[in-house]
Amino acid sequence: MSTPIDFRAKVDDYLAERRRLGFELRNMALALASFARYAEHVDHQGPLTTDVMADWARQDKAQSHSLGTWARRLKALRPFTRWLRQFEPRTEVPDASVFGPVPGRVAPHIYCEAEIVALLAAARGLTHLRDSSIPKSLIFRWRWFLF
Repeated sequence: MSTPIDFRAKVDDYLAERRRLGFELRNMALALASFARYAEHVDHQGPLTTDVMADWARQDKAQSHSLGTWARRLKALRPFTRWLRQFEPRTEVPDASVFGPVPGRVAPHIYCEAEIVALLAAARGLTHLRDSSIPKSLIFRWRWFLF
């Protein structure tokens, strides 16, 4: 039986080492601290397993039940688990197959001229703003600000 791993201490060591190399790691630091608290809470002993990491990834604050969110959380652990293997060779490194790939960024919609004209025409037709207590000059500026 192996000795228990103090995950908080290992996370601190990992982050200190990475910061000495010039990395800021703000988001990763938060994710790793959350994972260390989780591992301590469930009283995990021994090497890290993909199951423990996947269980943590499913515990996101928003309870999103989103594979993309879970995949993103699990991805944040990968560099740490690779580093941790030098101290505990039986540490598992989760791959992308657990929750699937991290979703990419959605391409922005670029409006064509006809869509812009239609948007401005619709803004001009917002009659409920004409009857409000908002000054007309402000409404006019707001409409054209959209352009």
